[in-house]
Amino acid sequence: MILDPLAIEKESFRLIDEAFAREGLSFPEETLPLVKRVVHATGDFAIARDLVFHPQAVKAGVSALKAGANIFCDVKMVAAGIRQSLLARFGGKVFCF
Repeated sequence: MILDPLAIEKESFRLIDEAFAREGLSFPEETLPLVKRVVHATGDFAIARDLVFHPQAVKAGVSALKAGANIFCDVKMVAAGIRQSLLARFGGKVFCF
């Protein structure tokens, strides 16, 4: 049994990669990390087929974060998963209601 959180995450992403390969799933390079994160967070491999991204979504999101945009969420677990120190370097904050 794996107990180290980083090792658990690494194994989770390995299993996701393996499942995508087995199912013949491929995603654009810029959205692949997002798809993998969603599958990792939900534990639902099937959700990968349902995700749709606007062609400019990643670029717009990165630009907004670099410009100091705040992140608003309504779930503490989401807030806990955000690297707030990295966000703060750009002037952004996380707000959870």
